[in-house]
Amino acid sequence: VVDTVAATCKENGYKRDKCLSCGYVSEKPIEGSEIPTTGHSMVWIVKTAPSCIAKTDMVEIGNCSMCGATEERITPYTHNYFKIGEGYAATCVENGITNHYKCLDCFAELESVVIPAFGHTDADNNGACDVCYEWFIEAPDGTPTSCRCICHNPDGIAKLFYKIYLFFIKLFGAAQECGCGAIHYELEE
Repeated sequence: VVDTVAATCKENGYKRDKCLSCGYVSEKPIEGSEIPTTGHSMVWIVKTAPSCIAKTDMVEIGNCSMCGATEERITPYTHNYFKIGEGYAATCVENGITNHYKCLDCFAELESVVIPAFGHTDADNNGACDVCYEWFIEAPDGTPTSCRCICHNPDGIAKLFYKIYLFFIKLFGAAQECGCGAIHYELEE
């Protein structure tokens, strides 16, 4: 027959042999019969309530219902925020903003934060953004533009015509204004 010593919150339990005839119980546990501790079964009572106005943390006292051990735990106070302003997501070209919150208890505000625009992505190099599908080309200064004029992305024969165009612009001292309104300068080789 097997006798069981129950696990407590501090000590492991185990099983041991017990003689059926005389009732003798071995002090030696049966190998591999260990029962893990149960851990404390704490009942928590709030000693100090949290308050963002008084800036006090919540203090709780716990008593183990099995062994009577006591513990204290501290939980930092938090604000009781509610939303007072709606945020919106950033896009390729426009900044976004986070929600704006205010605490119901102390009226502290959690200000909105600007989420920077993440810029166009063109992994397949087809001239269209992979996120918003808008056509864009980089201007000579590296900024993205949706203008499709050859001055933004001259290549091949267009590059030759653009160089001729720049020659005449320079010759007559005219402003190098693109149809998109950007002022451009000579192409870099």
